[in-house]
Amino acid sequence: MKLDEYRQQDGIALAQLIATGAVSAESVADLAFAALESENDSINAVIGGTPNETERALSTKSKSPLSGVPFLIKDIALSFAGVPCEFGSRLGKGFVPDHDTALARRIKDAGLVTLGRSNTPEFGCNGTTEPIHGGITRNPWNTDHSAGGSSGGAAAAVAAGIVPVAHANDGGGSIRIPAHCCGVFGLKPSRGMISSAPDADEAFFGMASQLVVSRTVRDSAAAFDLFRGREPGDRFVLPPVATSALQATLSSPRSLRIRFWSTMADGSSPANDEYMTSLHDLAERLRSLGHAVQEAPVPVDHRIGGDLFLNLAGTGAMHAIDSLAAGLQRPIDDSTLEIGTLRFYEHGKRQTAADIMRAMDALNSVIRGVGAVFQEADIVLSPVGIADAPVVGELDQNRAWKSGEEWKNHIFRHYPIPALCNVTGQPAMSVPMGLSARGLPLGAHFIADMGQENLLFQLAAQIEREWPWPNLV
Repeated sequence: MKLDEYRQQDGIALAQLIATGAVSAESVADLAFAALESENDSINAVIGGTPNETERALSTKSKSPLSGVPFLIKDIALSFAGVPCEFGSRLGKGFVPDHDTALARRIKDAGLVTLGRSNTPEFGCNGTTEPIHGGITRNPWNTDHSAGGSSGGAAAAVAAGIVPVAHANDGGGSIRIPAHCCGVFGLKPSRGMISSAPDADEAFFGMASQLVVSRTVRDSAAAFDLFRGREPGDRFVLPPVATSALQATLSSPRSLRIRFWSTMADGSSPANDEYMTSLHDLAERLRSLGHAVQEAPVPVDHRIGGDLFLNLAGTGAMHAIDSLAAGLQRPIDDSTLEIGTLRFYEHGKRQTAADIMRAMDALNSVIRGVGAVFQEADIVLSPVGIADAPVVGELDQNRAWKSGEEWKNHIFRHYPIPALCNVTGQPAMSVPMGLSARGLPLGAHFIADMGQENLLFQLAAQIEREWPWPNLV
Protein backbone atom coordinates (compact mmCIF):
# COMPACT_ATOMS: atom_id res chain seq x y z
CA MET A 1 0.00 0.00 0.00
CA LYS A 2 1.22 3.48 -0.87
CA LEU A 3 0.81 6.59 1.26
CA ASP A 4 -1.92 8.09 -0.94
CA GLU A 5 -3.86 4.84 -0.77
CA TYR A 6 -3.54 4.71 3.03
CA ARG A 7 -4.82 8.27 3.42
CA GLN A 8 -7.98 7.48 1.44
CA GLN A 9 -8.99 4.45 3.55
CA ASP A 10 -11.28 4.54 6.53
CA GLY A 11 -10.54 2.53 9.64
CA ILE A 12 -12.76 -0.44 8.88
CA ALA A 13 -11.24 -0.83 5.40
CA LEU A 14 -7.73 -0.78 6.89
CA ALA A 15 -8.70 -3.32 9.58
CA GLN A 16 -10.12 -5.64 6.92
CA LEU A 17 -6.89 -5.44 4.89
CA ILE A 18 -4.89 -6.22 8.02
CA ALA A 19 -7.18 -9.12 8.98
CA THR A 20 -6.83 -10.76 5.57
CA GLY A 21 -3.06 -10.37 5.56
CA ALA A 22 -3.04 -8.00 2.58
CA VAL A 23 -1.04 -5.56 4.71
CA SER A 24 0.44 -5.73 8.19
CA ALA A 25 -0.48 -3.53 11.12
CA GLU A 26 3.18 -2.50 11.31
CA SER A 27 3.24 -1.31 7.69
CA VAL A 28 -0.01 0.60 8.19
CA ALA A 29 1.46 2.30 11.27
CA ASP A 30 4.53 3.22 9.23
CA LEU A 31 2.28 4.84 6.63
CA ALA A 32 0.46 6.75 9.36
CA PHE A 33 3.78 8.04 10.67
CA ALA A 34 4.71 9.05 7.11
CA ALA A 35 1.43 10.96 6.82
CA LEU A 36 2.15 12.57 10.16
CA GLU A 37 5.57 13.69 9.00
CA SER A 38 4.11 15.01 5.75
CA GLU A 39 1.13 16.90 7.18
CA ASN A 40 1.69 17.84 10.79
CA ASP A 41 4.15 20.69 10.33
CA SER A 42 1.50 22.76 8.60
CA ILE A 43 -1.42 22.00 10.93
CA ASN A 44 0.12 21.03 14.31
CA ALA A 45 -2.59 18.47 15.09
CA VAL A 46 -0.35 15.97 16.92
CA ILE A 47 1.74 17.25 19.83
CA GLY A 48 3.54 14.14 21.04
CA GLY A 49 4.19 10.49 20.32
CA THR A 50 3.36 7.47 22.45
CA PRO A 51 6.13 5.02 21.44
CA ASN A 52 5.66 2.50 24.24
CA GLU A 53 1.91 2.42 23.71
CA THR A 54 2.34 2.08 19.94
CA GLU A 55 4.70 -0.86 20.40
CA ARG A 56 2.34 -2.53 22.88
CA ALA A 57 -0.67 -2.07 20.58
CA LEU A 58 1.14 -3.55 17.57
CA SER A 59 1.84 -6.71 19.56
CA THR A 60 -1.80 -7.07 20.60
CA LYS A 61 -4.29 -8.98 18.48
CA SER A 62 -8.00 -8.23 18.47
CA LYS A 63 -10.94 -9.29 16.33
CA SER A 64 -12.63 -5.91 16.51
CA PRO A 65 -13.62 -4.09 13.29
CA LEU A 66 -10.97 -1.45 14.09
CA SER A 67 -8.10 -3.73 15.06
CA GLY A 68 -4.72 -2.48 13.89
CA VAL A 69 -6.06 0.96 12.91
CA PRO A 70 -3.83 4.00 13.62
CA PHE A 71 -5.36 6.17 16.33
CA LEU A 72 -4.74 9.30 18.39
CA ILE A 73 -5.76 10.11 21.95
CA LYS A 74 -6.74 13.63 22.94
CA ASP A 75 -4.54 15.37 25.49
CA ILE A 76 -7.31 15.69 28.08
CA ALA A 77 -9.76 13.57 30.11
CA LEU A 78 -8.36 10.18 29.13
CA SER A 79 -5.84 8.37 31.31
CA PHE A 80 -3.47 5.90 29.65
CA ALA A 81 -1.02 4.53 32.21
CA GLY A 82 2.42 5.90 31.45
CA VAL A 83 1.26 8.30 28.71
CA PRO A 84 1.36 12.07 29.38
CA CYS A 85 -1.96 13.86 29.71
CA GLU A 86 -1.24 17.57 30.03
CA PHE A 87 -4.74 19.07 29.52
CA GLY A 88 -3.37 21.40 26.85
CA SER A 89 -1.85 23.48 29.64
CA ARG A 90 1.44 24.66 31.07
CA LEU A 91 -0.08 23.76 34.43
CA GLY A 92 -0.25 20.09 33.42
CA LYS A 93 3.16 19.86 31.75
CA GLY A 94 4.74 16.50 32.49
CA PHE A 95 1.69 14.96 34.19
CA VAL A 96 1.62 11.20 33.55
CA PRO A 97 -1.34 9.10 34.77
CA ASP A 98 -0.49 5.90 36.61
CA HIS A 99 -3.59 3.95 35.55
CA ASP A 100 -5.94 3.26 32.66
CA THR A 101 -9.47 4.58 32.67
CA ALA A 102 -12.22 2.25 31.47
CA LEU A 103 -12.25 3.95 28.09
CA ALA A 104 -8.48 3.54 27.73
CA ARG A 105 -8.89 -0.16 28.43
CA ARG A 106 -11.61 -0.45 25.81
CA ILE A 107 -9.47 1.37 23.25
CA LYS A 108 -6.67 -1.10 23.94
CA ASP A 109 -9.01 -4.12 23.83
CA ALA A 110 -10.27 -2.93 20.43
CA GLY A 111 -6.74 -3.24 19.03
CA LEU A 112 -6.52 0.42 18.02
CA VAL A 113 -2.91 1.47 17.56
CA THR A 114 -2.32 4.72 19.42
CA LEU A 115 0.42 6.73 17.70
CA GLY A 116 0.32 9.96 19.67
CA ARG A 117 -1.62 12.71 21.42
CA SER A 118 -3.79 15.26 19.64
CA ASN A 119 -3.75 18.93 20.54
CA THR A 120 -6.50 20.55 22.62
CA PRO A 121 -7.17 24.03 24.00
CA GLU A 122 -6.33 24.51 27.64
CA PHE A 123 -8.66 22.36 29.75
CA GLY A 124 -10.90 22.00 26.68
CA CYS A 125 -12.37 25.44 27.35
CA ASN A 126 -12.56 26.82 23.82
CA GLY A 127 -14.24 26.42 20.45
CA THR A 128 -10.81 26.53 18.79
CA THR A 129 -7.47 24.83 19.47
CA GLU A 130 -4.80 27.49 19.97
CA PRO A 131 -3.20 26.87 23.37
CA ILE A 132 0.04 28.46 24.50
CA HIS A 133 1.25 25.02 25.63
CA GLY A 134 0.64 23.03 22.44
CA GLY A 135 0.53 25.83 19.87
CA ILE A 136 -2.03 26.60 17.18
CA THR A 137 -3.78 23.74 15.39
CA ARG A 138 -4.74 24.95 11.93
CA ASN A 139 -7.55 23.87 9.65
CA PRO A 140 -6.16 21.60 6.89
CA TRP A 141 -8.70 23.06 4.42
CA ASN A 142 -7.24 26.54 4.94
CA THR A 143 -4.49 27.06 7.49
CA ASP A 144 -5.54 30.66 8.11
CA HIS A 145 -8.62 29.25 9.82
CA SER A 146 -9.33 27.39 13.05
CA ALA A 147 -9.68 23.62 13.27
CA GLY A 148 -12.34 24.13 15.93
CA GLY A 149 -12.19 22.87 19.49
CA SER A 150 -11.75 21.40 21.79
CA SER A 151 -11.06 18.23 19.76
CA GLY A 152 -9.39 20.35 17.09
CA GLY A 153 -6.20 18.30 16.90
CA ALA A 154 -8.19 15.12 16.44
CA ALA A 155 -10.45 16.55 13.70
CA ALA A 156 -7.56 18.19 11.84
CA ALA A 157 -5.55 14.95 11.88
CA VAL A 158 -8.48 12.96 10.51
CA ALA A 159 -9.28 15.56 7.83
CA ALA A 160 -5.62 15.64 6.76
CA GLY A 161 -5.45 11.86 6.42
CA ILE A 162 -2.97 11.26 9.24
CA VAL A 163 -5.34 8.79 10.92
CA PRO A 164 -8.86 7.75 9.85
CA VAL A 165 -10.33 7.97 13.35
CA ALA A 166 -9.25 9.69 16.57
CA HIS A 167 -10.41 9.94 20.17
CA ALA A 168 -12.45 13.04 21.01
CA ASN A 169 -14.60 14.31 23.85
CA ASP A 170 -17.36 16.88 24.18
CA GLY A 171 -18.39 19.03 27.15
CA GLY A 172 -19.91 21.97 25.25
CA GLY A 173 -19.67 21.03 21.58
CA SER A 174 -16.07 19.80 21.48
CA ILE A 175 -16.68 16.86 19.13
CA ARG A 176 -19.23 18.54 16.89
CA ILE A 177 -17.58 21.97 16.51
CA PRO A 178 -14.26 20.67 15.11
CA ALA A 179 -16.09 18.08 13.01
CA HIS A 180 -18.04 20.97 11.45
CA CYS A 181 -14.91 23.08 10.98
CA CYS A 182 -12.82 20.27 9.43
CA GLY A 183 -15.46 18.43 7.38
CA VAL A 184 -15.38 15.15 9.30
CA PHE A 185 -18.05 13.17 11.14
CA GLY A 186 -18.49 13.52 14.88
CA LEU A 187 -21.15 12.23 17.28
CA LYS A 188 -21.50 13.07 20.97
CA PRO A 189 -23.12 10.13 22.80
CA SER A 190 -25.87 10.31 25.40
CA ARG A 191 -25.01 11.03 29.00
CA GLY A 192 -24.00 7.76 30.65
CA MET A 193 -23.36 5.86 27.42
CA ILE A 194 -19.54 5.92 27.68
CA SER A 195 -18.29 5.33 31.22
CA SER A 196 -15.98 7.80 32.97
CA ALA A 197 -14.82 5.10 35.43
CA PRO A 198 -12.91 5.09 37.62
CA ASP A 199 -11.88 8.75 37.64
CA ALA A 200 -15.33 10.34 37.63
CA ASP A 201 -18.99 9.62 38.12
CA GLU A 202 -20.34 12.15 35.62
CA ALA A 203 -17.71 14.49 34.22
CA PHE A 204 -18.69 18.17 34.47
CA PHE A 205 -22.03 17.30 36.11
CA GLY A 206 -22.81 14.89 33.27
CA MET A 207 -22.21 17.47 30.54
CA ALA A 208 -19.16 15.72 29.06
CA SER A 209 -19.13 12.65 26.80
CA GLN A 210 -16.42 10.79 24.90
CA LEU A 211 -16.16 9.05 21.54
CA VAL A 212 -14.24 9.84 18.32
CA VAL A 213 -14.17 11.89 15.14
CA SER A 214 -13.82 9.97 11.88
CA ARG A 215 -13.76 10.21 8.13
CA THR A 216 -16.76 7.88 7.74
CA VAL A 217 -19.92 7.25 9.72
CA ARG A 218 -19.23 3.54 10.05
CA ASP A 219 -15.91 4.12 11.85
CA SER A 220 -17.65 6.18 14.54
CA ALA A 221 -20.42 3.59 14.78
CA ALA A 222 -17.87 0.82 15.26
CA ALA A 223 -16.08 2.84 17.95
CA PHE A 224 -19.40 3.48 19.68
CA ASP A 225 -20.12 -0.26 19.80
CA LEU A 226 -16.65 -0.94 21.20
CA PHE A 227 -16.56 1.84 23.80
CA ARG A 228 -20.09 1.93 25.24
CA GLY A 229 -21.28 -0.08 28.20
CA ARG A 230 -21.57 -0.07 31.96
CA GLU A 231 -18.69 -0.23 34.40
CA PRO A 232 -19.10 -1.36 38.04
CA GLY A 233 -20.34 1.53 40.15
CA ASP A 234 -21.68 3.65 37.28
CA ARG A 235 -24.62 5.65 38.61
CA PHE A 236 -26.17 6.73 35.34
CA VAL A 237 -26.72 3.77 33.02
CA LEU A 238 -28.78 3.58 29.84
CA PRO A 239 -30.45 0.29 28.83
CA PRO A 240 -28.50 -1.87 26.37
CA VAL A 241 -29.23 -1.46 22.67
CA ALA A 242 -30.33 -4.61 20.83
CA THR A 243 -28.71 -3.76 17.48
CA SER A 244 -25.14 -2.65 17.05
CA ALA A 245 -24.61 0.85 15.71
CA LEU A 246 -22.40 -0.53 12.95
CA GLN A 247 -25.18 -2.86 11.86
CA ALA A 248 -27.66 0.02 11.98
CA THR A 249 -25.63 1.98 9.41
CA LEU A 250 -26.31 -0.70 6.79
CA SER A 251 -30.00 0.17 6.49
CA SER A 252 -31.83 3.44 5.95
CA PRO A 253 -34.00 4.86 8.74
CA ARG A 254 -37.77 4.87 8.63
CA SER A 255 -39.49 8.08 7.57
CA LEU A 256 -38.44 10.49 10.30
CA ARG A 257 -40.17 13.48 11.83
CA ILE A 258 -37.45 16.12 11.72
CA ARG A 259 -37.80 19.45 13.52
CA PHE A 260 -35.63 22.09 11.83
CA TRP A 261 -34.57 24.80 14.31
CA SER A 262 -34.43 27.59 11.73
CA THR A 263 -34.73 30.45 14.24
CA MET A 264 -33.71 31.08 17.82
CA ALA A 265 -36.28 31.54 20.58
CA ASP A 266 -36.05 35.33 20.13
CA GLY A 267 -36.69 35.11 16.37
CA SER A 268 -33.10 35.73 15.31
CA SER A 269 -31.25 33.50 12.85
CA PRO A 270 -28.94 30.86 14.34
CA ALA A 271 -26.40 31.23 11.50
CA ASN A 272 -25.46 33.47 8.58
CA ASP A 273 -27.44 33.46 5.33
CA GLU A 274 -25.06 31.17 3.46
CA TYR A 275 -25.14 28.50 6.17
CA MET A 276 -28.91 28.70 6.55
CA THR A 277 -29.40 28.42 2.78
CA SER A 278 -27.34 25.22 2.82
CA LEU A 279 -29.44 23.85 5.67
CA HIS A 280 -32.69 24.70 3.90
CA ASP A 281 -31.36 22.88 0.83
CA LEU A 282 -30.51 19.87 3.01
CA ALA A 283 -34.01 19.96 4.50
CA GLU A 284 -35.49 19.75 0.98
CA ARG A 285 -33.23 16.83 0.13
CA LEU A 286 -34.28 15.06 3.33
CA ARG A 287 -37.90 15.56 2.32
CA SER A 288 -37.10 13.92 -1.03
CA LEU A 289 -36.05 10.81 0.93
CA GLY A 290 -39.44 10.66 2.63
CA HIS A 291 -38.64 12.46 5.87
CA ALA A 292 -41.07 15.03 7.21
CA VAL A 293 -39.18 18.25 7.97
CA GLN A 294 -40.96 21.02 9.87
CA GLU A 295 -39.40 24.38 10.75
CA ALA A 296 -39.64 25.65 14.32
CA PRO A 297 -37.74 27.93 16.71
CA VAL A 298 -35.32 26.63 19.34
CA PRO A 299 -37.71 25.91 22.25
CA VAL A 300 -35.54 27.45 25.00
CA ASP A 301 -33.29 30.48 25.32
CA HIS A 302 -30.02 29.22 23.86
CA ARG A 303 -28.04 31.44 26.23
CA ILE A 304 -28.96 29.10 29.09
CA GLY A 305 -26.63 26.46 27.61
CA GLY A 306 -23.67 28.82 27.83
CA ASP A 307 -24.64 30.02 31.30
CA LEU A 308 -24.85 26.47 32.62
CA PHE A 309 -21.57 25.57 30.95
CA LEU A 310 -19.96 28.50 32.77
CA ASN A 311 -21.46 27.66 36.15
CA LEU A 312 -21.27 23.86 36.13
CA ALA A 313 -18.35 23.13 33.81
CA GLY A 314 -16.53 26.08 35.40
CA THR A 315 -16.92 24.49 38.81
CA GLY A 316 -15.76 21.16 37.43
CA ALA A 317 -12.75 22.78 35.78
CA MET A 318 -11.95 24.59 39.05
CA HIS A 319 -11.82 21.26 40.88
CA ALA A 320 -9.63 19.68 38.16
CA ILE A 321 -7.26 22.67 38.15
CA ASP A 322 -6.97 22.69 41.95
CA SER A 323 -6.23 18.95 41.98
CA LEU A 324 -3.62 19.15 39.22
CA ALA A 325 -1.89 22.20 40.73
CA ALA A 326 -1.72 20.53 44.13
CA GLY A 327 -0.36 17.29 42.69
CA LEU A 328 2.31 19.02 40.63
CA GLN A 329 2.96 21.74 43.25
CA ARG A 330 2.45 24.60 40.80
CA PRO A 331 0.78 27.99 41.25
CA ILE A 332 -2.54 28.89 39.67
CA ASP A 333 -1.91 32.18 37.91
CA ASP A 334 -1.12 33.62 34.49
CA SER A 335 2.21 31.80 34.44
CA THR A 336 0.41 28.45 34.32
CA LEU A 337 -3.02 29.29 32.88
CA GLU A 338 -4.26 31.35 29.95
CA ILE A 339 -6.37 34.37 30.84
CA GLY A 340 -9.67 32.88 29.65
CA THR A 341 -9.04 29.70 31.65
CA LEU A 342 -8.03 31.70 34.70
CA ARG A 343 -11.24 33.75 34.55
CA PHE A 344 -13.21 30.50 34.05
CA TYR A 345 -11.45 29.04 37.11
CA GLU A 346 -12.12 32.15 39.20
CA HIS A 347 -15.81 32.03 38.29
CA GLY A 348 -15.99 28.39 39.37
CA LYS A 349 -14.20 29.24 42.60
CA ARG A 350 -16.87 31.79 43.48
CA GLN A 351 -19.77 29.36 43.06
CA THR A 352 -21.53 28.43 46.30
CA ALA A 353 -23.58 25.34 47.04
CA ALA A 354 -26.69 27.49 46.58
CA ASP A 355 -25.40 28.64 43.17
CA ILE A 356 -24.89 25.03 42.10
CA MET A 357 -28.40 24.07 43.25
CA ARG A 358 -29.88 26.98 41.26
CA ALA A 359 -27.87 25.83 38.24
CA MET A 360 -29.21 22.30 38.69
CA ASP A 361 -32.76 23.70 38.75
CA ALA A 362 -32.05 25.54 35.49
CA LEU A 363 -30.51 22.35 34.10
CA ASN A 364 -33.74 20.50 34.84
CA SER A 365 -35.80 23.22 33.16
CA VAL A 366 -33.76 23.04 29.95
CA ILE A 367 -33.85 19.23 29.91
CA ARG A 368 -37.65 19.28 30.21
CA GLY A 369 -38.05 22.00 27.59
CA VAL A 370 -35.88 20.36 24.97
CA GLY A 371 -37.02 16.85 25.88
CA ALA A 372 -40.64 17.78 25.12
CA VAL A 373 -39.66 18.32 21.47
CA PHE A 374 -39.09 14.59 21.11
CA GLN A 375 -42.69 13.81 21.97
CA GLU A 376 -43.52 15.08 18.47
CA ALA A 377 -40.25 14.68 16.57
CA ASP A 378 -37.61 11.98 16.10
CA ILE A 379 -34.70 14.24 15.16
CA VAL A 380 -33.81 17.94 15.38
CA LEU A 381 -31.75 19.69 12.65
CA SER A 382 -29.80 22.90 13.29
CA PRO A 383 -26.51 24.61 12.40
CA VAL A 384 -23.45 23.82 14.54
CA GLY A 385 -22.26 27.43 14.64
CA ILE A 386 -22.99 30.80 13.11
CA ALA A 387 -20.69 30.27 10.11
CA ASP A 388 -17.83 28.15 8.79
CA ALA A 389 -14.52 27.95 10.70
CA PRO A 390 -13.38 31.28 12.20
CA VAL A 391 -9.95 32.66 11.42
CA VAL A 392 -7.08 31.80 13.74
CA GLY A 393 -7.00 34.22 16.67
CA GLU A 394 -10.70 35.06 16.65
CA LEU A 395 -11.29 32.93 19.76
CA ASP A 396 -8.00 33.69 21.50
CA GLN A 397 -8.11 32.26 25.02
CA ASN A 398 -5.27 34.48 26.20
CA ARG A 399 -6.73 37.93 25.56
CA ALA A 400 -7.25 40.26 28.52
CA TRP A 401 -10.65 38.79 29.42
CA LYS A 402 -12.19 40.61 32.39
CA SER A 403 -14.47 37.80 33.58
CA GLY A 404 -15.48 34.22 32.95
CA GLU A 405 -18.82 35.49 31.69
CA GLU A 406 -17.16 37.74 29.11
CA TRP A 407 -15.05 34.80 27.91
CA LYS A 408 -18.07 32.47 27.80
CA ASN A 409 -20.18 34.97 25.85
CA HIS A 410 -17.44 35.31 23.22
CA ILE A 411 -17.24 31.54 22.64
CA PHE A 412 -20.97 30.87 22.62
CA ARG A 413 -21.69 33.76 20.29
CA HIS A 414 -19.99 31.62 17.65
CA TYR A 415 -21.54 28.29 18.74
CA PRO A 416 -24.90 28.97 20.41
CA ILE A 417 -26.65 25.59 20.04
CA PRO A 418 -24.30 22.62 20.70
CA ALA A 419 -23.98 23.17 24.47
CA LEU A 420 -27.75 22.68 24.87
CA CYS A 421 -27.19 18.99 24.13
CA ASN A 422 -24.50 18.76 26.80
CA VAL A 423 -26.98 20.25 29.24
CA THR A 424 -29.77 17.85 28.26
CA GLY A 425 -27.45 14.86 27.84
CA GLN A 426 -28.94 13.97 24.47
CA PRO A 427 -26.88 12.51 21.60
CA ALA A 428 -26.00 14.88 18.78
CA MET A 429 -23.79 14.83 15.71
CA SER A 430 -22.23 17.01 13.03
CA VAL A 431 -22.54 15.58 9.52
CA PRO A 432 -20.56 17.19 6.67
CA MET A 433 -22.86 18.64 4.01
CA GLY A 434 -20.60 20.62 1.68
CA LEU A 435 -18.37 23.66 1.48
CA SER A 436 -18.91 27.37 2.00
CA ALA A 437 -18.05 30.00 -0.60
CA ARG A 438 -14.67 30.27 1.12
CA GLY A 439 -14.03 26.57 0.50
CA LEU A 440 -14.46 25.61 4.16
CA PRO A 441 -16.65 22.76 5.43
CA LEU A 442 -20.16 23.21 6.80
CA GLY A 443 -21.72 20.65 9.12
CA ALA A 444 -25.38 19.83 9.74
CA HIS A 445 -26.16 19.39 13.45
CA PHE A 446 -28.64 16.63 14.33
CA ILE A 447 -30.01 15.85 17.80
CA ALA A 448 -31.97 12.78 18.96
CA ASP A 449 -33.65 11.68 22.17
CA MET A 450 -31.69 9.96 24.92
CA GLY A 451 -30.23 6.61 23.88
CA GLN A 452 -31.13 7.05 20.19
CA GLU A 453 -27.59 6.99 18.80
CA ASN A 454 -28.47 4.23 16.34
CA LEU A 455 -31.09 6.45 14.75
CA LEU A 456 -28.52 9.21 14.31
CA PHE A 457 -25.99 6.78 12.84
CA GLN A 458 -28.65 5.47 10.43
CA LEU A 459 -29.54 8.96 9.25
CA ALA A 460 -25.89 10.00 8.90
CA ALA A 461 -25.10 6.88 6.89
CA GLN A 462 -28.08 7.55 4.63
CA ILE A 463 -26.84 11.12 4.00
CA GLU A 464 -23.33 9.79 3.38
CA ARG A 465 -24.62 7.32 0.76
CA GLU A 466 -26.96 9.78 -0.94
CA TRP A 467 -24.72 12.84 -0.95
CA PRO A 468 -21.07 11.89 -0.32
CA TRP A 469 -19.26 14.78 1.30
CA PRO A 470 -15.97 16.24 0.02
CA ASN A 471 -12.72 15.07 1.56
CA LEU A 472 -9.27 16.61 1.39
CA VAL A 473 -7.65 13.25 0.57
